[in-house]
Amino acid sequence: MLHPQKRKPLDFQIVNPGLVQATSSFNGIIQIAKSPQEDEIAKEAEKLYDQTCGAYATGLTLSGTASGITASYKFQFNKSGIQNTPLVMFALPHHIDSMSSVTKATLTKVHLQTTTKGIATAVKADSWSFNESIPVDMSSYPPEIKAIIRKVGLGEVSQDMNHETNLPSTYFLERTAFARFVNNQQKNPFVYETAWKGIVYMKISATPYITTHFHYGYLVYTAAVIGYLDPSWLRTNKAYVNALDQESSSEDSFSAYALKSRGSLQLAITARSLQAYYLYTSDNKIQPANFISNKVAGILFDNKIDYTTYFGANTEFIHGIHMLPLMPSSTLTRTQKFIREEWEAYFSNGRANAVKGGWKGVLFANLAIIDPKKSWDFFTDPNFDVDWLDGGASRTWYLTLAAGL
Repeated sequence: MLHPQKRKPLDFQIVNPGLVQATSSFNGIIQIAKSPQEDEIAKEAEKLYDQTCGAYATGLTLSGTASGITASYKFQFNKSGIQNTPLVMFALPHHIDSMSSVTKATLTKVHLQTTTKGIATAVKADSWSFNESIPVDMSSYPPEIKAIIRKVGLGEVSQDMNHETNLPSTYFLERTAFARFVNNQQKNPFVYETAWKGIVYMKISATPYITTHFHYGYLVYTAAVIGYLDPSWLRTNKAYVNALDQESSSEDSFSAYALKSRGSLQLAITARSLQAYYLYTSDNKIQPANFISNKVAGILFDNKIDYTTYFGANTEFIHGIHMLPLMPSSTLTRTQKFIREEWEAYFSNGRANAVKGGWKGVLFANLAIIDPKKSWDFFTDPNFDVDWLDGGASRTWYLTLAAGL
C-alpha cells in the first residue's frame, strides 16, 4: 500500500521479471500487508487496508483500574501518519478472549496465521480495552496442621543458610542472602548492560535477557516476605525494593505473583496467555491438534515450539520446568482440568514415584492442586528422602501449599 504525501500519480514500469521500478520519485508512506487467499475475505481485506492506509502505530499508553476481584485495562495506541485514519492491528487469541464488548465490535473478518500463537484477527481501532478477573487469596490453616508444618520448618531453618544461599543465582534466597544481593556481593554480581540498557548478571550468556524476569521474581518475592514479617526492614530497604524465547511458564507467572498488589492484573493476563500457548488442555483450539497431546510447550520461541528443555529431554524436566516454583498463583495458571490431563498422560500409575531426585518433589507438590491429601501424605511420609526436594525448595512450603488447598 502506498500513500503519497502529495496527491500525484505514481506509475511503475517492469524492468525485468524480478524488478518493478517507479517512473518518478516518491515521498510518503509504504505499508505492506498480507491478503487472505479466499475471494470474499480478500475483498474484505482490501477494503480494510484501503480504509486504514497511511496510519501506523508507534507505541501505546497502558492504563488500568481494579476493584475487588475485577479489573480492566486499555491499550491506547500512539499513531503517526494520517491522524484521522483509523489503525488496523492484529490481536492474538488471548487478547480477544478478554476484550471488552466495545473493542470486540471493532474485530474484522480478516485473519493472519502466526508462527506459534494461533490465528490473529485484525482490529480496526485506535485503542483496545479488556476485562479480567483478579485472583483471590489462599485459605487459613487449622492448629493441628500448623503444628506439623512448624515442626518440619524448624528442622529446615536450622540448616546453614549462608552456605545454602551463597550461590551464583537468585533461586536460593533468604534474609541474609538478600542483603548480599542488595550490596551486589553475590558470586555472580549484577552489571548494567549498556546496549539494551538493563541489569544482567556479570557472567552472562549470548542472550543475557532470556530469563531476567524469572530471577527478578525471586528477588521481589523475597523482599515482600521479609518486609511483611519485619516492617522496619522494609523501611530501611525501601529504595531497593521499589527475551525472545521462554522456557519456564511457571516462573514467568511467578514474576507477576511476586508483585502481588501491583501484579494481580498482570498475573491474570499471564495465566490467560499461558493457558493458550503453553499449557494445553484437550479443548485447546489455538495450537495444532497433533501437538496439544504433549500438554506443555517445552520451549516457546517466536517462530517455533520445541518440546524439550535446555538441560535435558526427560519427561519430568519438560513438564516440571512449567511447574516450579509451586506457589498459590499456580492454582490460577495451572487449572485442575489441565493438571488432571497432564498427570494421567505422563505421571499416573506409579510413573511419578519412579522419578529420581528433586523433580519427584516438584511433581508431588504440583499434585496438591488436584489431590492435596495425596501430596500431603507424600511430604509427611516418615521415610521421606530430602533428595526429593529440588534445590531452593522446602518441605515446609510444600506442606503449607498442600494444607491450604
